[in-house]
Amino acid sequence: MLEGRLAESALRDAIERATRRYAKRQETWFRNQLRDQTSDVRCQTDEVWTLDATPPPEDLAATIAARWVAVRSDV
Repeated sequence: MLEGRLAESALRDAIERATRRYAKRQETWFRNQLRDQTSDVRCQTDEVWTLDATPPPEDLAATIAARWVAVRSDV
């Protein structure tokens, strides 16, 4: 478009089309990743973690890491 080979409307249409296709691929990927899981948390057998996101990122990262280490040590 900047070089005059593509109209602004054609560029906008191409961006919208590419964005829709990308979103569709993401939906497909997420659907396949979550296929074996129920969306109802009450029915899940795995432990569900809740996390307060108000502390600084460094504190959140430390909390997540500590929980992960604890879970991995139980395996």
